This record gives sequence, structure tokens and C-alpha cells, in this order.
Amino acid sequence: MPIVKMANDVQGVTAIKLRIRNKCYHFIVDTGATQSTIIRELIPEGSKIVKRGLCSGAGGVFSASLYRINGLNIEGVKISEFLADDSITAMSIAHGVTFGGLLGIDFLSCFKSVTFDYGKRIIEFKL
Repeated sequence: MPIVKMANDVQGVTAIKLRIRNKCYHFIVDTGATQSTIIRELIPEGSKIVKRGLCSGAGGVFSASLYRINGLNIEGVKISEFLADDSITAMSIAHGVTFGGLLGIDFLSCFKSVTFDYGKRIIEFKL
């Protein structure tokens, strides 16, 4: 996952398109989020809920479940825990785009470096 173009069809957020299970999804890249989130439809069957509760973020307070996930790779990077919540669905409606989730610091820290080049509209991920 060396260089990924920023999505041109999403205004107001930094987003990239990723393919999961042969379907393309927009993911918001949020350097201020400590935990990545994913829509419930992408949670693999058999994934275990680790914790349920209320979370807060820029969108306010929402209920969420933290899942331990096996076998979900995003462009070759495996993340074992994701929050699943309905705030991503609300963002999708607000922006008119289907978001698959939000990639936070837990995802970005899997890389040696991450460089945002807004002039070229790319994000470079170095392993």
C-alpha cells in the first residue's frame, strides 16, 4: 500500500478508496481518531465483541461495539480490533458517499511513515 490517491468525490474530509471483499469503499483517514471504525456489514461472521459502550468523537456521543476481528486485511495491513458503530452511516448520508469506515491512529501506526501530499492529492504509506 505505498501510494493511495485521495478520493476526489468526497468534500470536507480526507478519504481514500479501499477494496474489501471485492467491493470498493471510501474510508475517512482521521489522524485525530485513536481507534479505527468500520461499518457493521464489513465485520466478518464469527467476530467476537470485546466491549460495548458509549464513545465520543467529533460527531458527538454514540453507542459502539468493539470487535476482535480475525482475517480482515485492508490493502495488506491486518487490524485485529475495530469499533463498529452507526456514526459512519450518518457520515455517509451527510456526504452522499458510502463510507466503509474510518482509519485512525491504530491503523496509521502500522506504517513506518505516512505522508499526506494535498497538492498531489495522495497519501504515501511506507512499511
